[in-house]
Amino acid sequence: MKSLSQSVCITTALLFMASPINAATVTKVGTDVNFTYDDATLYGAGWVVGNKLFFLPTDFENESTDGSNPGVVTDTLNILVSQNTNTSFFIDSIEVAESGDYLLNGAGSSVAASLFTSVTSLTIGASPTNTVLEQTGTINSPQDGSTNLWNLTNTNDWAWENETSILFQIQNNLTANTTASGETAFIQKKNVPIQISVATIPVPAAIWLFGSALVGLAILKRK
Repeated sequence: MKSLSQSVCITTALLFMASPINAATVTKVGTDVNFTYDDATLYGAGWVVGNKLFFLPTDFENESTDGSNPGVVTDTLNILVSQNTNTSFFIDSIEVAESGDYLLNGAGSSVAASLFTSVTSLTIGASPTNTVLEQTGTINSPQDGSTNLWNLTNTNDWAWENETSILFQIQNNLTANTTASGETAFIQKKNVPIQISVATIPVPAAIWLFGSALVGLAILKRK
């Protein structure tokens, strides 16, 4: 089994070897976990409150006008989530709850957003992966030029236990399509909160027995 420090070093190197030269690897410190990621993506810079990492993208969008086909706008963010050295909690699950807005104008206008996440363990040797895909499907209403909201929620709750370090990957695809002149389709991602849930590290039974024995001795001494 790799140590936590070995896993962090190896994984960080793999994460960012292929990153652009201008990429900046940052680490944000939470209450029980640390987040390490590249902030030179469409997700932008992030900040931490408690055990939650927030992103407010400003350029993660797609638009089609007058029958154009701009293709898919996509980006992937790799986040190393590691247990703080001073915490007494394991990493138990991770949840993403994204949101954004869209605008449709014209009978042939449509948009779509998809969310892909995966978790790879850096604590146990097997390195299992837990993957879920959430897809909104094609959104084609209302087509009156109004601004409306979309959201996606995804929870990775793995079966293995005693997790102290994971590689979390999140990928988003945004599409926008129109079929005729005068039509507009626009979609953007605006909010990406990533919430970590933690579980208390169980105290070994031997320690409980030892503590019980000490309590018993103390009671006898008082008597």
